[in-house]
Amino acid sequence: MKRVIKRCSNCIDIGCHKGKVLDKIISLAPEGRHWAFEPLPDLYAALCSKYTRRNITILPYALSNAAGSSVFKHVKNAPGYSGFRRRTYHIPFPQLEDIMVSKEKLDTLIPPDIKIDFIKMDVEGAESEVFAGAAETILRNKPVIIFEHGIGAAPHYGTNPDEVFNHITNCNMQISTLHDWLHGNPPLNQAEFSRQFFKDLNYYFIAHV
Repeated sequence: MKRVIKRCSNCIDIGCHKGKVLDKIISLAPEGRHWAFEPLPDLYAALCSKYTRRNITILPYALSNAAGSSVFKHVKNAPGYSGFRRRTYHIPFPQLEDIMVSKEKLDTLIPPDIKIDFIKMDVEGAESEVFAGAAETILRNKPVIIFEHGIGAAPHYGTNPDEVFNHITNCNMQISTLHDWLHGNPPLNQAEFSRQFFKDLNYYFIAHV
């Protein structure tokens, strides 16, 4: 983030949770415009109270590939695992609660005249849906994107790494592991991205030009 986010960078935090990453974004880009998305009502309310500056927009939507509403699996004792569908929970007794959330496409919410420089995405398996609803924004801006894509969540959405790889490459971007990108190593090809996923070698990746 220190390498790519400048003082005036405009950034998006998808799956903001309690704002840990957003805090870092604001510290690096105090003069940028930032959007944060958090569908869990209690976390959304806390974010609205915490971030009151005019250049920060907090929205209560679960991003997807279409607008509407959906049941959302709220994991009450581990909210970071919450998402549209049940997934593998690495806690002994997950306490699940079904809530209704509003869905939106990122492409309909970000003004097309705003240059987006950085996106962080943590959506517990719904990566393909979010990328599909953000394709115009990504293609237009080519932002650096930090995203999770792991075998513990994505298969519950019927998503495979080939879909995610195609979403990124169709926007004329590449995918690397964070380690490879930081050390200047070549990006992943489709086969290696799939191997990283299915062997559970990495679940954090970076999309970049």
